[in-house]
Amino acid sequence: MTSSRAADRPRPKTQAERRAETRAALLDATIESLVTYGYSGTTTGRIAELAGVSRGAQTPYFRSRSDLLSAAVSHLAELRLAAVREQFSGKTVTVEEGLDALWEEHQGAAFDALLELWLASRTDDELREKLVKIERDVGVAIVRESQIALGPMADRPDFNDDM
Repeated sequence: MTSSRAADRPRPKTQAERRAETRAALLDATIESLVTYGYSGTTTGRIAELAGVSRGAQTPYFRSRSDLLSAAVSHLAELRLAAVREQFSGKTVTVEEGLDALWEEHQGAAFDALLELWLASRTDDELREKLVKIERDVGVAIVRESQIALGPMADRPDFNDDM
C-alpha cells in the first residue's frame, strides 16, 4: 500500500523548475505592472508583490529594475511571436486571416506593456537600444511566419517590403 501512495504522489519539482517558475512569475508581474501602473509606477517592490515573492527572492534573478525591464522586453517578444505562431498554427491562411492574426498581435496586455516601454525608451538610451534590437528580430520572425502561413501568396518579390 505504501508503494502505491508513493507512485500517486507527484514528483517534487527540481530546483531548475522552481527557478524557471519564479523567473516567469517575475516577468509576468512586470508586464502586469506596466499595464496597470505604467512605467513610472512599475517598481521592483510592486513587481515582487504581484509575483508573490519577496524582494530578497527577486534579487538573484534581477538585480535592478533596469534588469527586470530589459528581460521583460525579451519576454514580451517571445509572447508576441508565440501568439503569431499560434494564430497561424502551421496551416496556410488567407490574406484576410493573416491580417487578422497580425492585428490580434497588436492587441492586449502584452502590446500595451510594450507601448509603455517604447514611451519610456524615449528618455532611456539603454532601454531603447534593447527595444530596437529585439523588435527588429521579432519583426523578421513575424514576416517569416507570415510567409510560411501565406504560402504561395508570399512568393512575390516585394512581399518583405510590403510587410
